[in-house]
Amino acid sequence: MQLVTRAKMAQELKVSVNTFDKHYRYKKGFPTIMQGSREKYDLDKVQRWLDVNSLNYGGIR
Repeated sequence: MQLVTRAKMAQELKVSVNTFDKHYRYKKGFPTIMQGSREKYDLDKVQRWLDVNSLNYGGIR
């Protein structure tokens, strides 16, 4: 499991942080893990979520 920050997740998706928030972060079921009060994202879980919830998405790697 590789946990990344919001900024790193946006970078992995090749979008701005604002675009990540608008189009991914708040979508139903988007995989988020809380470390204390900080939100983190598991790259593998996000990839699986994208595979199920995206039509023509090329992946984050």
